[in-house]
Amino acid sequence: SSSSAVARSINKATCRPSHTTGQDKYAKMVCEICSSGDPSRDPLMLLCDKCDRGYHMDCFDKPLKSVPRGAWFCDDCQRVIDAAVPRTERTILDFFKVVKSEDVSQFMKTDSSDDCSIKTKPKMKRRKSSVCLVKKRKPRFKMPRFTTDLNKRLEQKRSLAEAMVVKDMLFDDDLSYPFEHCPERLNDSREEPSMQTLDEHNHKIFMRFKEFSRRADYAPLLVVNDPDQGYVVEAAEDIPDLTLIAEYAGEVDTVRNRIDDNVDDMMDLIRSGRSSTSLVICPNRRGNIARFISGINNFTKESRKKANLRSARFGVNGRSRVILYANRDIKKGERLYYDYNALVKDQYPTDFFV
Repeated sequence: SSSSAVARSINKATCRPSHTTGQDKYAKMVCEICSSGDPSRDPLMLLCDKCDRGYHMDCFDKPLKSVPRGAWFCDDCQRVIDAAVPRTERTILDFFKVVKSEDVSQFMKTDSSDDCSIKTKPKMKRRKSSVCLVKKRKPRFKMPRFTTDLNKRLEQKRSLAEAMVVKDMLFDDDLSYPFEHCPERLNDSREEPSMQTLDEHNHKIFMRFKEFSRRADYAPLLVVNDPDQGYVVEAAEDIPDLTLIAEYAGEVDTVRNRIDDNVDDMMDLIRSGRSSTSLVICPNRRGNIARFISGINNFTKESRKKANLRSARFGVNGRSRVILYANRDIKKGERLYYDYNALVKDQYPTDFFV
């Protein structure tokens, strides 16, 4: 049987709902210290959040009385993490393959025409009309207003680097196509004639945004380790409505090849109606900050109110891309949320989300 400690350790750091219970994987687990797999001691078994090896809490030199809140790592993994997480400006920039001169000289080159400040709109008197015609307007993207303080900016990058080290991820801000059966040409936005495309303004802003995000320069964001949810993303400063947050990046694969995959953070990219040509983005090995952004619980009104981002697929130069952007003003300290089921209704079970 699986103890509450084991179950919590399995689920506490996931970013997306898991579709498997993990019972088979942990049924034969033994303690790395005493080598015992006695099921009666399952309630004392603690799992490392990185390697998934088990340890009885009373087998340590200093026994633990309860399951630690937040992520917990065994000594071996903690040493690996401490050695791999960058701490200095040079190692942080190296982690993201950033050249210092480019980072400093180009960081705050933003046009004055791209006003990204949060403004209070004046109240306008409504004119009475017997006819009410509402035309849905397309979003008009804004460039992020980057943090000006170098130390704070580096801390934002370091927080992302730490989360990626723990998750064994490589930073990649673009879609990649490492599989022979899934070449880039399969990502053809014409497979979905109804897919929206970026207009001239949004295309220009998005391309400019990518020049920064490829160096891990995003809006002011911090990746923090929540005791119950694992790694999440919070606003380090105010972020205005319609600010670009991230492109959902990772390895692209066909749905057919991922039918039996336990990866629980895949994102739809192309829905052609055929599993051989429908595509998903898999960020478990390569990706960016988008992997750590939380999802709302679609079943509660209070949780739905938390959504401050929107995800949408756009055709960009003939390729489908998933873009996350602010759908309202976001205040400093707010956690970022969006609807995981915005692209495909009820695809992800979210009833247990916080």
